[in-house]
Amino acid sequence: MSIVSSGLTSTSCYIVTGNTDGTLVFKINNNGTTGGTTALTLDANSYASFSSSLQTTSLGIGTAASGVVGEIRAANNITAYYSSDVRLKKNIVPIENALSSMDKIRGVRFEWTDDYLEQHGGEDDYFNRRHDVGVIAQELREVLPELVAERPDGYLAVKYDRIVALLIQSVKELKQEINELKKK
Repeated sequence: MSIVSSGLTSTSCYIVTGNTDGTLVFKINNNGTTGGTTALTLDANSYASFSSSLQTTSLGIGTAASGVVGEIRAANNITAYYSSDVRLKKNIVPIENALSSMDKIRGVRFEWTDDYLEQHGGEDDYFNRRHDVGVIAQELREVLPELVAERPDGYLAVKYDRIVALLIQSVKELKQEINELKKK
């Protein structure tokens, strides 16, 4: 491996090296010295590795970044798992009155406002479509406030994946009602 190019500033250091296989490796060191831990390594095979946290305003994976602060767009599936192990939880209780809670939430069809679409890169029939379906955050907040968060801009956001718990408990309540009716 040989050093092709390097540079040093008061806050960072970069080194471009040539590997024996002909690829170039670009390394950024975040402490302003030629030693220490490499924060970012990029090679000619489009492989990137980070050894410390990375912050960017927006991210596009397989597509252009939207430019909207905090937004991630991916042109394919995003696979993620949430911690749900019982060993990580305490005070576990079923959601009570799930059916009556469901009655307070509407599943709606709607159109995004022109301002919203414009702020998110415009309508593109892929990420942003004018016609959409969902719930109303204000209604959900009345039933399960832990599923609604207020963003720094004051708008409410919904943790849609967590609505599944309410749906599961609602089905169980319906099943119980059906079984009671069958007994009569």
